[in-house]
Amino acid sequence: LAPAASSAMRACVFLVFLLLLAPSGALEAGDGVGLPPRRLAEQKRVSGFATFEATLQLYANGSFVQPLGAGGTYPKGAQRFYVEINSSNPSDILGVHNCTVAPTAAADDPHAQMMVESSCHTGLLDARTHAPPANHIVRLSVRSFKFVGQEEVRISCIMVRCASLPCGDCVGGGRRLRELARPPPRTPSTTTAEEKLPAEVAFKSQLDESTIVLPMANDDNDLTLIFEQANLAESEQLTSTRHNLTLYGCPVGDSPRFIEALDKVLTEWLAVPTEQLKVLRVSIAGSVSNGSLTGEPSAGPEAADNLRLAEIVVIELEVANPNARFPADNHVAREVVEKVKAELGMPDLSKEL
Repeated sequence: LAPAASSAMRACVFLVFLLLLAPSGALEAGDGVGLPPRRLAEQKRVSGFATFEATLQLYANGSFVQPLGAGGTYPKGAQRFYVEINSSNPSDILGVHNCTVAPTAAADDPHAQMMVESSCHTGLLDARTHAPPANHIVRLSVRSFKFVGQEEVRISCIMVRCASLPCGDCVGGGRRLRELARPPPRTPSTTTAEEKLPAEVAFKSQLDESTIVLPMANDDNDLTLIFEQANLAESEQLTSTRHNLTLYGCPVGDSPRFIEALDKVLTEWLAVPTEQLKVLRVSIAGSVSNGSLTGEPSAGPEAADNLRLAEIVVIELEVANPNARFPADNHVAREVVEKVKAELGMPDLSKEL
């Protein structure tokens, strides 16, 4: 009996030893969602996957050949920023759950804006998906942008790894995140195992004609007046309403042609007669581009009127028309900026994107 008891005891010890060595993924079923980022990166086996590691890399153009180093300055004049997310495991199926842009690394940055939400394109930056060479790679691009007064910007994404296709497809409306270059998608399955992993890249952005400027809180506290109506005292006695319109990344100039362009664009935009609208003051804040922009004057011998871009342009208007309707959010008045550029003879880069 003693040898039998000894053998049983050795077997029990060996079984306990095996249990201690067993990977956690073999003992606990789960998809990894909600685990801290460090644990997500270290997780060895969830739903049969190997370690989930992925990188987010910027590229100088849509060829995705020339990478931009982390913290580098994106080339001036770039109309779009190109992003590639690459899993270290070529057998992975990778998608994007959410992507945001922000001026800081703070998780609760109040100025952060979504560019991808629930795998659907969203926001003002015209996010697009580009056909990747493999399923473990996702390629995106957005309009070039910067935040008022900030040189550094960040793009952060939550990647998702799926057990099977589709992965990261936009469902329930919205623009699809993936393109038809991938295998045809099937009906999404709620039982598909997923893992999620965050990644981000920081870089420097410059102000130029194609840049979308995004607002910051209290960004117009330090305004510099560049134009004031000569007969302002007389104008103030008119029965009318005053409005402040804030434009971002708008050209400004030193000649009357700039005010004439504003008058024309704003009367058309607000659908009021010219005599019922008057630009009273124009102030600027934030960074101003160095040097003149290219713009051919519509009349007169002057060259480019010293056109330059200002991050913030605040226009004080007087409108003698009770039916004029201003948008609730002045920050979305991007169309006014593009029309002012066109009126000043600057190319409409948005049509080339």
